[in-house]
Amino acid sequence: MKVSIDKVKHLISQMMNNENDLHADLLNDIKDVVHFLPGTAPEDIASGLMNLLNNDDLLQSKHEIQQKWLKAYSWSAMAYRLSGMIRALIQ
Repeated sequence: MKVSIDKVKHLISQMMNNENDLHADLLNDIKDVVHFLPGTAPEDIASGLMNLLNNDDLLQSKHEIQQKWLKAYSWSAMAYRLSGMIRALIQ
């Protein structure tokens, strides 16, 4: 089965045009799974990490949802989804 080069170009073009949306979607997808630091300056990063590492309750607060996320986005789960997308493209 052949995949149309025009279809592939169109999909790539859409991805490139929606890069900002992609970043927003990514942050939205992980906001409940990760710990955020108070800023991006070295002092903010150090302060945030020290607070996280010195507060075991805070550090463990996202453990359960992190485990669920890791299972949902494992390499095998992602490969299964990608396989389905590829099959849909060639039909």
